[in-house]
Amino acid sequence: MKITDAVVSFLEAIESDGLKSKTIAWYRWLLLSELCGRYGRRSVHTITASDLRRYIVEQRKRLLSEDTIHAHHRALHRFFNWCSAEYGTANPMVNMKLPKQPKPKLPKAISIFDIVRLIETCGDDQLGIRDAAMIAFLADTGCRAAGVCGLKLVDLDMDHGRAHVTEKGDKVRAVYFSETTAVLMGRWLDQRDRAATVFHNHRGAPITPNGLLQMTNRRKAQAGIRGRTNPHSFRHGFAREYLKAGGDLATLAKILGHEDVSTTAAFYGVFTGDEIQRAHRKHSPMGAISRVLKMEEKRGELRESG
Repeated sequence: MKITDAVVSFLEAIESDGLKSKTIAWYRWLLLSELCGRYGRRSVHTITASDLRRYIVEQRKRLLSEDTIHAHHRALHRFFNWCSAEYGTANPMVNMKLPKQPKPKLPKAISIFDIVRLIETCGDDQLGIRDAAMIAFLADTGCRAAGVCGLKLVDLDMDHGRAHVTEKGDKVRAVYFSETTAVLMGRWLDQRDRAATVFHNHRGAPITPNGLLQMTNRRKAQAGIRGRTNPHSFRHGFAREYLKAGGDLATLAKILGHEDVSTTAAFYGVFTGDEIQRAHRKHSPMGAISRVLKMEEKRGELRESG
C-alpha cells in the first residue's frame, strides 16, 4: 500500500476512534500534506529509518521551530505504529527517539491586573453580567474553553462552589470557584434565559469556543489591553498564580485535570527570572535562618545588659 493511501486510512481510523477535529486536522497537515509530499508514492513497507531521518533533517533545514519538529516526530511515531499494527509492516520509527517537548520560553498567562480590567469593562446590562461571570469562571477554575461553553445548570453546585465540566471529548472533572465568582455567577443566573447551557448568546444558543474568544477580544479592545487575553491564557494565569501563592504541583495537576504532574510542570510552571528571584526571596530557608540569627543576637544583647 502507498503511503498516501495508508495516511488516508489512518485519518479515517483516528476519526472513528473519536479524536477531536482539531487533532485530526493537525495529523492531516503533518502527514497528508507534508509526509506525502515527500514519500506519498512509496509503499509503506519500503520506508526505512534512514528515509525518515533524512525527512526530519529536511524539516530542520526549513528552520522550523522545535515545537513543529517535535510535532513531526509525534505524528510519524503514531502513524507508523498504526501501520505496523494494521498491515504487519516493520516500524521504521522503532529506534528513533522522540525528542523532549520544548519548554515554553515565556509565560502565556493573562495577568491578574488585566483580568480586573476586563471585568471592569462589563456593565450592568445582560451582556455585561454574562461576560463578567464567564471571565470570573475562567480565571477562578482553570478550566478550558470547552468546559465553560458546555456548562449546564445541573453541573453547578453554587452552595459549595463546585462545578463539573466536560472537556477533551467526554472527560468530566470537578472544578472549584470562590465566593466572588459565585456572586458574579449568581447575578448571571438571575438574568439568563432558559437555555441548554449556562452561558448562551442573545439567541439562546450555547456559547462556542470561538464566541468565547470573540468576547475576550472585544473586552480586551475596550480595556486597551496589549497582553494575552485568549481563553487559554486564563488557564495559564490560574496555574501561575496558584503556584506563586504557594500551591503545590500535585494538587494543581488534579485541579487542571492532568494525569501526569510533569505535564503541569512543563506547560504551566513557567516563570520569568524576576519572578523566580522573588519566589526565592520569599521561600528561601535563609529567611528563617536570618530570623533565628537576629533572635540569638537579641538574646546576647539582653544577657550583656543584664
